[in-house]
Amino acid sequence: MTDGIDIHTESHCERVLLLALKLGDLRELKLRSMIALSHASIFHDTRRKDNYLDQGHGDRAAEYYREFCDAHNIKYLPEVYATIKYHDRDDAQGEEYIRKEAPKHSLASEGEKSDDTEGWLEVYHSFKDADALDRYRLGPWGLAPKFLRSEQSRSLMPFAQQLVKDTIDEETMKKVMEVTRPFAERMKRGE
Repeated sequence: MTDGIDIHTESHCERVLLLALKLGDLRELKLRSMIALSHASIFHDTRRKDNYLDQGHGDRAAEYYREFCDAHNIKYLPEVYATIKYHDRDDAQGEEYIRKEAPKHSLASEGEKSDDTEGWLEVYHSFKDADALDRYRLGPWGLAPKFLRSEQSRSLMPFAQQLVKDTIDEETMKKVMEVTRPFAERMKRGE
């Protein structure tokens, strides 16, 4: 990275994983959804080209996830693919894709409800909130709480803030805040 600071490190993915699992627990998600949140947390930023918008890194990471599962005999979860693919875009795009794709991947037995669209949407929204909660790594202005999708997500804000303090050394935080401070007002507005 040209500024010498990488804000999309393994430690970012580790914090997102912890936040996603805590959020999934608060929302009482099913085991499959918890596994999906774990996969999405691990793979979501694996194909970034830079620290900034890099729209499209979700597409690249989703393809990498599919290839990795195939190459390493890991159960591929299509809801993870959808979550990773659209995590860097507006919710409406991801939701549209999920509403179209989820019914094609029913896990139901004969005669049971055959559509898990709501389950996929829960994974997508929970993951996006967990990823957003780690924006505190950008400074105290990094997270615009109004964009969090659930009360459970908002309840994790103090934990997420403390998690950043406990896992990023003070010197690194100072450097990150020097880079992000000029954008503080825009971040607060969610731009």
